[in-house]
This record gives sequence, C-alpha cells and structure tokens, in this order.
Amino acid sequence: MYLLIMKIFIFCLMFIISIPAYSQQSNSSGLDFMDQPDKQLHALGSYALNYTAYTYFRSKKISKTRSLIYSTLLTIAVGAIKEGTDDSWDSNDMKANLLGTGVSGLSLIVIDF
Repeated sequence: MYLLIMKIFIFCLMFIISIPAYSQQSNSSGLDFMDQPDKQLHALGSYALNYTAYTYFRSKKISKTRSLIYSTLLTIAVGAIKEGTDDSWDSNDMKANLLGTGVSGLSLIVIDF
C-alpha cells in the first residue's frame, strides 16, 4: 500500500511540473521556462535517468546515500554534456534538467530512505 501511495505522489509531482504547458495564462510561479514542451521533456528525461541510475547503483550493492549522489552527479553531467554539444547553451534546459533530477532525488528519498 505504501509503495502505491508513493507512486501516486511521484505521478502528482510530475503532473504539477507539466501544468504550465496546459495553462493559457502567464505563470508567475518562477517556472515560466517550463511552459515549453522541450523543457518538460528535459525534466522528464532527467527524472527517468536519475531514477534508473539510482536503481542500477543499488543493484550493485552501493549504499543508498552513495547511489543517490552518484546518480544525481551522473544525471547532471549527462545534461550538461548534452547542452554543451548543442548549437547554443540554453540555461532553461539545464534548469529543467535540475528540476527533474531534484524531483527524482526527493522521490527516491521519500520512497527508499
């Protein structure tokens, strides 16, 4: 039952992140950059990569704390490398990457710690 509640919690967080895309009004929450579907995909991709990397590190018997640190660093590095290879650096892409990584990290802490 606890795991089901946590999955619903994670889904709700990801839904909240995507709300600005469905809003026709100006967003004054400081997440204006999330209005673009590209930024939502960055957040979702970072969320998925961080969660997957954490699961992989845990399967290799690495501690929870180290797994979280390693997966977070890996996700941020992949996002930065991806941005570095683009034609121009988009700080909003990195903000979305960090947002997805942060939400994933918080979700992992709530679920697995």
